Amino acid sequence: MHTLPGVILLVGALVGADVTHLTAQSAGRPPSLAGIVTAAHDGSPLAGAVVRELTTGQEVRTDANGRFRLSALPAGPQTVEVRYPGFEPVVLDVTLQGDELFTIPTGVLSLLEEVTGFQRRRAKGRGEFVDREQLDGRHARQLSDVLRQVAGVRVESRVGEGPGAGRFRIRMIRAPENCHPIAFLDGAFLGSTALFDVDGVISVDALHQLEVYRGLGEVPAEFALPGAQCGVLVMWTEE
Repeated sequence: MHTLPGVILLVGALVGADVTHLTAQSAGRPPSLAGIVTAAHDGSPLAGAVVRELTTGQEVRTDANGRFRLSALPAGPQTVEVRYPGFEPVVLDVTLQGDELFTIPTGVLSLLEEVTGFQRRRAKGRGEFVDREQLDGRHARQLSDVLRQVAGVRVESRVGEGPGAGRFRIRMIRAPENCHPIAFLDGAFLGSTALFDVDGVISVDALHQLEVYRGLGEVPAEFALPGAQCGVLVMWTEE
């Protein structure tokens, strides 16, 4: 047991989805809850993580430094859930009292199990990676709008009549004319993007992480299926 003078009593250590019990000691106005969400493997802040207080439904996203603040919460026992694409969710039990800001100690909200591999692949530096915070900053309305902003990707309108008319065609700049990337959604193989409309697969609001590989030299082994020589799109949702 660790005590932080005047503010926090820490009664456990958070590991994976284990529950940690914390008690804030003060009195008065409704308290606020703040902290930093990080990745346990390297301590890096996780921008865009969703922190939700389950009793009230109040939620916020972490900023570029992984920081968050939930204001004016009810006093008493509360349960906080932290979600970030690619990591198992974490649940934290807290007891809030008084009018002071309750700050969760750094390192308590470290998300340990990375289930999609997005961060691991991003660290290797091959391909282009777009997370939720970057998506919000691009103000894109459709996936094709996001892809237009990725170096090495060409988005072309299909013209004429018949199946596929009016849809966008995705092609890597270095790929041959009729060579279209394959796609994955939450780990499931969708096939060649020549066969479907990418904007109809997922909305930008539902998209939380995007990986773009422009040729076999960038493609990780887990996505190296037939057609990967034309490039690969990997899309992840919050769930």
